[in-house]
Amino acid sequence: GTGTPMVSDSIDRDCEFGDVPARAVEWLLSRGHLTSDDCSMNVACGRGGFSRPMSRAVRVLVCMDRDRSALDVTGARCEGGCRTELFERDWNSYVPSRGRYDSVLISPSYLCYSRDSLLRAETVSSRSCVVVFPTVHDYRSLRKAVLRSIGFNASFPGFPDYRPFVEWLSDEGRDHDSTVISTDIECPLDLFCASLSRDCIARGAPADTVEDSVRTFAESLLSGDVVRIR
Repeated sequence: GTGTPMVSDSIDRDCEFGDVPARAVEWLLSRGHLTSDDCSMNVACGRGGFSRPMSRAVRVLVCMDRDRSALDVTGARCEGGCRTELFERDWNSYVPSRGRYDSVLISPSYLCYSRDSLLRAETVSSRSCVVVFPTVHDYRSLRKAVLRSIGFNASFPGFPDYRPFVEWLSDEGRDHDSTVISTDIECPLDLFCASLSRDCIARGAPADTVEDSVRTFAESLLSGDVVRIR
């Protein structure tokens, strides 16, 4: 998959992932990784980027996130879809029941890419475990440049991107399937800066120094009056 990992509350959610979630769900359905009869869980659902198309594709959807305000937005976005349940819990402290769901999808979240997280996702799913990695090179490179410019180095446990994850699956003898979904996403400069600042601050960067650096670097991606990310 592809998309920016975090967006400020005021951004239209289509600026976060573009049309990637809908296209990803279509692909998962075509490969049998999701079915219309599934009871599914969306881990780290955030504000519903992937939950919304999932809710139109499966029978029951449980949306898990540790942020209550994010869950409230997700619930509103999924109205009119399947039966949706909101589950406020930190995935990394959650003790799953074996095979409770037919399928599990982990939305892009740098906190959920550890081996332990992925093994627990396998435990809770009776059939399919889906992990979505962002592959937006402009956004990821820009975030690294911003953090480096203010002398901040953030690292988190787990796979840094999908390539070593796929290698690990192969080394472990897992039966796996993968695809890359590309898109161009345009976002107004101010909203993009809010998103990237929020993302850097979530990684521990000091709020009082990150915003100016974000704007300087984001302007390098301007196309007219919008930021274009790929």
